[in-house]
Amino acid sequence: MPRPHTLLLVASLWTALPALAAPKAKPPVAETPAPFAHLTCDWRPEDVDTTKLAAILQARNFHPPPNFRAFVAVLDAPGDGIRQLQAFDWDGHGDDPTGWNPASTVKIFSSVGAIEELRARGFGRGGDVVFDYPHGKRTFSFAQLLWLAIWESDNIAHDRLMQIAGFDRLHGPTGVLARAGLVHSAVMRAYQTRDWEAEGHSRSFQDTPGFTLKAGKKSVNVPPRQGEATPACRNAACTSLQELSRMMCVVMLHEQLPPQHRLDLGEGKDTALLKQLREALRTKRTKHPDGTWQAFADAFPGKRKASQVYKKGGLAGNWVSDNLFIRGPGNRRYLVAFSARGGRNALDHAARLIAEVLTRDELVPGVGGKRKDGKMGRGR
Repeated sequence: MPRPHTLLLVASLWTALPALAAPKAKPPVAETPAPFAHLTCDWRPEDVDTTKLAAILQARNFHPPPNFRAFVAVLDAPGDGIRQLQAFDWDGHGDDPTGWNPASTVKIFSSVGAIEELRARGFGRGGDVVFDYPHGKRTFSFAQLLWLAIWESDNIAHDRLMQIAGFDRLHGPTGVLARAGLVHSAVMRAYQTRDWEAEGHSRSFQDTPGFTLKAGKKSVNVPPRQGEATPACRNAACTSLQELSRMMCVVMLHEQLPPQHRLDLGEGKDTALLKQLREALRTKRTKHPDGTWQAFADAFPGKRKASQVYKKGGLAGNWVSDNLFIRGPGNRRYLVAFSARGGRNALDHAARLIAEVLTRDELVPGVGGKRKDGKMGRGR
């Protein structure tokens, strides 16, 4: 008869056998995080908040000027894409192309269209444009036209850029505007029409004259073109605040967009014309005091006082409008477009308040201008 301690040993071994025989459990395999969705600049109307911006500004006792409308987008945009985009509209009219005058803000459209045309003709670094005008040939540097149209906001330079782009390059189902996600925008007729017609041109951009592009020994002739696109716009130009912001987003975040959502503005080192456009947008105009630019420049000064504010404004009669892109701290970027009646300075107060709201993270908590030291509003 086995002894009690022998039985105990056998029972212990038998109990342990399943554990000894079972294979070692493999450590759990860590799941590969799914890549974030690369956002684009074409946000959906249902994603736009139409109450929060107004509530925040009204809490600061903001009394809007006549016909005020505003659109703001807050983005997280590292070098590999747009990770976050949240949009806010003052009263839901930011996507309405009617009831206001965009004036010179649309000059960003003619600039982008002309850049695409030059690149399509093999002039990715610019050159001279020799127009075949009714009163004889006239030669202009493309870089000069771009600078005059954007920085000086020169109307005639804008008109010439439209002639370079051609009507269908900008409009129609495959035009620049449609590919950028703009459905209400169009540039139909010349600005500063008296001087333009004195040169022998038609007010309409539907027909454009021939010209020759030259750079060094290279020369390409572009024949006169007749546009076939039929935009619904019946004014000299049409757009909305949201569509202005979309184009600014496409221009300023070109490298962060998925390739299929980019305009033909160049890749890698082949972006000379895009850089010229950005430089014109970021340079403060000195002809008149610019309270809107100053408000955002003060809030986001950047290192070595380099401007973090890119802006194209418009002024027509009593209407004033501004379209801005602001580089915030780290990967934070902001789009701001607003307009009102009341003259050149009508948006200055709104600009100061919106700049303060952005630096204090009030629209999107955790995505604003706070630094690690707790101070506000310092760009990279």
